[in-house]
Amino acid sequence: MKKFFKTYGWIFKFIAAGLILALGIVFKFILKDDAKMFVLLLTGVVLLLFGLFRVIPLIKTLNNKILRVLNIIEVAVNIIVGAVMLFFAFTEGGDLGNIYGYLLGGVFYLRGLVYFVSVVLVKEQTNPLHFWFHLAILTLGVAIFFNGDISTETIVWLIFAISIIVAGYLSFDGGGHYKRYRYETNPVKVKTKTKKQEDVIVDPVIDPSTIEDPQQQEDQIIQ
Repeated sequence: MKKFFKTYGWIFKFIAAGLILALGIVFKFILKDDAKMFVLLLTGVVLLLFGLFRVIPLIKTLNNKILRVLNIIEVAVNIIVGAVMLFFAFTEGGDLGNIYGYLLGGVFYLRGLVYFVSVVLVKEQTNPLHFWFHLAILTLGVAIFFNGDISTETIVWLIFAISIIVAGYLSFDGGGHYKRYRYETNPVKVKTKTKKQEDVIVDPVIDPSTIEDPQQQEDQIIQ
């Protein structure tokens, strides 16, 4: 099964790119202001997945006790907030009011806080991309939390922008895997040039006396 996904994973990436882009288009141009319940539903699902699928890898790879405790707290918060959002999406028509902004801002702030604690205090390795991303997440989390209310239109625009970025990345990555797949299944035939036979250069200066007469050779054989 692993070999199948490794070989044909590009197909699923193209499908995922199409679905994500279609989701962004639906949110932006079809649902518009009626997207409250769907926004809450989508946010809840993402937070649940982000929490659940990080539990085992974090437990296996984190050796520092402080980081382990902080990450477990973050995972638990993500799961709880995701479950709350799903509950309200199905029971209250997707209307959390200002609570949605407080919850989302808190999740963003906690993610940035855990990252900077791990980098600054525990000296965990990082890179510039992760640094600027988490700085933006931390800043956005503070802004959303203290503002409280975040409009549905803002969330829809955010979902639309993220869908374009993610779909573009998946398409580019899928294209690279498809190219590799083509090279593996249809190896390129390398054309090799056949070496031409070199002409034998005969010395033009030949002593005629060294050449035997064929008739003499025949007479010798008969005798």
